[in-house]
This record gives sequence, structure tokens and C-alpha cells, in this order.
Amino acid sequence: MIPKSIRGRIQIWHTTLLTVIVAVLLTAFYLNQGEILERELDARLAAPIANMIPQFMPPPPPEVFYGGTPPLTYDRYPMHRVSETPQERRQRFEIQVLTHLDPRLYLAVLDGEGTINYASQNAPSVIPAVDDRPFRPNEHALILRENGNNREAIHVGPRGYNLVIGGSKSIIYRELARLRWILSIVGLLIVVSGHWIGWWLAGISLRPIGDITETAQKISTGDLSHRINTADTESELGAMAEVLNETFDQLEDAINQQIRFTSDASHELRTPISVILASCQYTLLRERDSETYRDALQTCEHSAQHIRRLVDALLELARVDSGEFELIKTQADIADAVNPSVRMLKKLADEKSITLYVGAVTCTGMFDIYRIQQVLINLLSNAIKFTPEGGKISINVGTQLDNCLIMVKDSGMGIYPEIIPRLFDRFYRTSKNKRIADKTNTGLGLAITKAIVDAHGGSIQVESEVGVGTLFTVTLPRSEPASLQDLST
Repeated sequence: MIPKSIRGRIQIWHTTLLTVIVAVLLTAFYLNQGEILERELDARLAAPIANMIPQFMPPPPPEVFYGGTPPLTYDRYPMHRVSETPQERRQRFEIQVLTHLDPRLYLAVLDGEGTINYASQNAPSVIPAVDDRPFRPNEHALILRENGNNREAIHVGPRGYNLVIGGSKSIIYRELARLRWILSIVGLLIVVSGHWIGWWLAGISLRPIGDITETAQKISTGDLSHRINTADTESELGAMAEVLNETFDQLEDAINQQIRFTSDASHELRTPISVILASCQYTLLRERDSETYRDALQTCEHSAQHIRRLVDALLELARVDSGEFELIKTQADIADAVNPSVRMLKKLADEKSITLYVGAVTCTGMFDIYRIQQVLINLLSNAIKFTPEGGKISINVGTQLDNCLIMVKDSGMGIYPEIIPRLFDRFYRTSKNKRIADKTNTGLGLAITKAIVDAHGGSIQVESEVGVGTLFTVTLPRSEPASLQDLST
């Protein structure tokens, strides 16, 4: 049964492959050793022949020599001395020849008819003639053949005599049997060692998976601070662990933002609701005059308006987070959105004697003009709120390469540098800045503004100097972007 774990599956394939490789290599070595042992036996069988032939071969007739007289005497062929009896000749032959022969080998001499003239005591009873063919005079050859369980080397000599030296192949079989045991033990040790080493290495390689699982389990319990340790990992799993750590960071930020968002929204809603309840309870304690009722109703109306604005803003941001925030783009001129926005807020500027300067040039492109006007209103209303009486605000529209620029600059007290990175966070407020003095402010206007700019594929930057003023610069591409930025991040 194939295990379900990755480590187990890897180990099965690793062990199987290792077993096949070891078996093939050891089998090839075993077969090669068998051939080597057989060649060594053949060499041992053929080596003594050259020294033994003169001891039993008959001398050639004198007429074969030049001049009719042999240059050598018959003493070179001691087995055929005329003065010796056959018994003496046999005894001398055995002393001179068999004492130099390996006792594990046997010797036999056959005449031209294939008859055994001599055979050592350990020779088999049947020694067939060579290839069952008649021997020809003056034929010289060395033949290797199998004779049952024996291996034989046959020298086919002159005048029909044949010298047979043989040995049992059991020598080879014993060596090969011993070699099989050795190779089996060696192969088993290699496979077992390779199996455990592979198991250990697989565990090290897959350790990040265990860390990922453990970290994910801890995060699932609500502890978002845990991260996968990637210090000792440089493999593909290490790269995956880094990606997951980045995902966990984003998840933690999103959850913390959601918690903070919920807490801030609850706080923002609680204040106007508390005002409405307090005003109603105070008015209903006893009979009041019409002016008191009017004041109570106005207070409730102001609080309800604040709740409405807050709910509208929350719904707008909820559409951004859910991906339902859609733009209706048409060919439009941003300059056309400036004048309506200024007219809408001019009364608020006049109440504080703030001078508005408008400098807008034509800059057309694919825009949702309603959303662009919403951006202008948010930026301009913030500038009016945080610019002191008698100040100045300028609204300019220009071009830069293929982009449209919207610049809103005020002469207010400015923003501290450490506040600027969090300026577009939802519900972010600070008492240090002292810009947020209007209790009707929801703290969501700039967050919505940034969402609209991002949806257009643009960007928004803030430059500010405390005591001098603040400049908001919105950059919008004229053409349709290739892909909209994910607004939920």
C-alpha cells in the first residue's frame, strides 16, 4: 500500500531505484567474476601442457630431418627409451610429470585411436575423443571443452597423441557461491543504509513543511504572531515559506485592520447615538417649551446626519473591500469637475474668509468624472477645515506626460512628518496634529479618496511643512490601465 505522506512516497521511489541499481551492478560484477574464474581455470589447465609433451610424445622418424640423420638423440623423449620396460617408463613419467601437476587437476594420455594410454587416479572413467573425429598426423591444436562437470584442455599433438588435462568446475562453483553470499550481504547493507540515509535526508528536506503546518495550526488558533523559520532553508520549500510568511503578514495586518476598523466604527457610531439618547431622555423628563424641543430636535438631526455620513462612508469602503467598487469611465475633462466642486464649497470658504485660487487646464482621458469630483470635494473640504481664517487655498489641474495632475494646496498649519504615512488609514486621527477639530468629520474621507485614485490606476502624494501648509498631488493616467490595483490590500 502506497503511503499518503510525501516523505513515505519519496522513500519508496528512492529505495526501489537504489535496489534496482545495486542489483544490476552486483549481478554484472558476479557474472564478470564467473568469466574471470573460468578463464583462470583454463589457464591453469593449459599451462603444464608445454612441459609435459616431451615426456610422452613419440619421437619423429629419422627421415623427417634434413640429411636423414636426427640432430637430437632419443634421450629428449624419455618416455620412449627402448631400454625401459613399460612399468619403468610409467613410474618415471609419474615422478617427472605428476609431481609438478596441481593435485586438483587430472591427466590423461590418448593415442591416435582415442584409446586412453594413461590416466591419473582422479581422472574420470570416460574421456571422449576430441569432437569424435579421427586424429590426423602432425596435427597441433589446443582445445578447451566441457566434460560433464569438468573442464578439460586437450593438446592435439603430432602422430596422433593427445594430452588431456582437466579439473572439476566445482572450484568455480564454490568461489561463486561464496561470492554470492558476499555480494548479497553487501547489497543488503547498501540498500538498508541508503534507505535510512534517504529517510533522514528526506526528513531534512521536508522539515519546512512540518514548520509550515505547525505555524498554520498556531495561526488558526488566533495567534497571528507566529512565522515560519526560513533561516536554514534555501530550497524551493524555503521560497514557499517566505511567500507564506508574507501572506501571514498580510493576513495579520488585514485582521488587525478589521479589528481596528470595527472598534473605530463602533466608537464613531456610539458618540452620536449617545447624543441622541441623552437629548431625548433629557427632553422627555418633563414638559418643555417649544424652543427646548426645537434645540433637542436640531441636536438629534445633526447627530443623525453624522451617522448617515458615517454609514455612507462605511458602505463605500465595504464595496472597496468586497471588490464591488466599480468605476463608470467615460471620455471626460478633469477641469470640468473643478468648478462644480469649488462652487459647492465656496460658502464654507467664505465663512472663514479663505481665498480660493483655481487654475485648471484641459486634461482629458478615461475617468469616472463623478468619482473625480468626489476626490476634489474631499481634498478641498479638508483644506478648508484645517486652514485658519484669512488663509489661501489653490486648486490646479495640469498635465505631465500621459498623466493628469490635480494639486490642492492650503496655507494651513501643516502635518507632522510622522503622521503622513498613516494619513490615509481609516478612522486615523491624532490630537498632536490638532487639524481634526470638526466633530462631524468621520475620518474616512481620505481613505475613500485614496481608494478612488487607486481604482483609476493613479497615485496620491502628500507634502507638508508644519506652520506653512500642505500640498496634495493626485496623478491619474489618461488611458485605461492594463489592470486595476487590488483595492482590498
